[in-house]
Amino acid sequence: MHGTLSNASTNNDRVSVIDNRVEEQKQVKDVSVINRIITRARLLQIDAQAYNQLAAIVEDRQADAIIWRTEMEKCIDASPVVVYAYGMHHRMTSLTVYVGSHSGLFLAVDATDASLGRKRIRWSTRLPDRIESSACISSCQASLSWPNRHQGCYNGCLYVMNALDGGIINCFASSAEIKSSPAVDATNGNIWFGSHDGHLYCVRIQPYDTACTLLGKLSCGSPIFSSCTVDTTLRIVVTGTLRGELLVLDADVKGFAPTDLRVCWRYHLNKPIFSSPAIDTTRRRILVGCADGNLYCLGTQGDLLWKYATGGPVFSSPCITHDAVLVGTHAGALVCCDVHDGALRWRSPTDAPVYASPTAVFPESNAEAPAHPKTWQAIFASIDGRVYTVDQQGEHVRLLATLPGQVFGSPLCLNVPNGATAKSASLCTVLVGCRDNGLYAVAC
Repeated sequence: MHGTLSNASTNNDRVSVIDNRVEEQKQVKDVSVINRIITRARLLQIDAQAYNQLAAIVEDRQADAIIWRTEMEKCIDASPVVVYAYGMHHRMTSLTVYVGSHSGLFLAVDATDASLGRKRIRWSTRLPDRIESSACISSCQASLSWPNRHQGCYNGCLYVMNALDGGIINCFASSAEIKSSPAVDATNGNIWFGSHDGHLYCVRIQPYDTACTLLGKLSCGSPIFSSCTVDTTLRIVVTGTLRGELLVLDADVKGFAPTDLRVCWRYHLNKPIFSSPAIDTTRRRILVGCADGNLYCLGTQGDLLWKYATGGPVFSSPCITHDAVLVGTHAGALVCCDVHDGALRWRSPTDAPVYASPTAVFPESNAEAPAHPKTWQAIFASIDGRVYTVDQQGEHVRLLATLPGQVFGSPLCLNVPNGATAKSASLCTVLVGCRDNGLYAVAC
């Protein structure tokens, strides 16, 4: 009994000693943890200060990157279009940018010295309602489509304006709003565009008449948001409908009386097509994005060659550069695929969806892309107002600017031809419209 009590007492003493040591170790551990927390907090404070300083520098640099801003009263969803004017010895003498906004304001901006912070409004024209599409330029005048509100319903009109002074020459009225940007056939000057009335139109500009001449139209059974793409070599016109139908038409419209446009072939997709098709003339391929999240590549005879799943709806239009194709996705990325087989080359993620179409820039070229560029970079924007540039390997992404509103219009890079006298207009000046009502010039 005594031995048992003695053993119990000894065990209790041991337990007490162990408890004391555990408590001491716990206290020491707590102090160590507290010290680590304090040290980490100090480091975090230093990191926070460094981050704030870095953020301030980045913000300042982005502010410096914005060269100028032009107020356009309401959102700008249209993409700007540039016209290069040439003088003696094929030297560029001026750059004029055309763009419209939801206020109905359409501007011609002299951007010759854009990189120096100088701009001049050449002229402005006020239309009765919103301008959502981009302009296209013919040999003597600018034409654009815009939705006109009339008696509680939309009466879509295509307006033809003089590019020199903004005077309205004539117009063509469809039965609903026009959000499809017009496209000009450089061979004959015909203008192609789609309407929300479910028709595709081909019209001819008559400079001295009060209206355009209707050459032909096609009932598509669905509104058309996608812009037409005209290939003057293959003599085809390609567009898409919100029913998900890709249409390829004969570009040669014959006869003097209005006729039904001739469809070469149709290809049905699963979801609406907002994207405007791109044509690779050399390889005889057509590329288009779809709201089902895929980038499609078809042969000019209608056979599906490949498709790439981007992970989100594609409203962006493809941009072909030599052997690669670029497109934005609502999954939040700019995607670069091989034109031949659709293999992914790289993917540049963003914090927001990419609705606008990317633009390829060729530093060693003139205003047009060369047949075999050695180097190129892409300019693109996400809808949160961020404008980026990325190299052709997709390795170096640079944030050019963060605009104070959403961006849905595609950025335009001002490109100065070799030997141009207007050297101040930098190759690295980007124009982009914003939903804060401003047209921005950004340095890159």
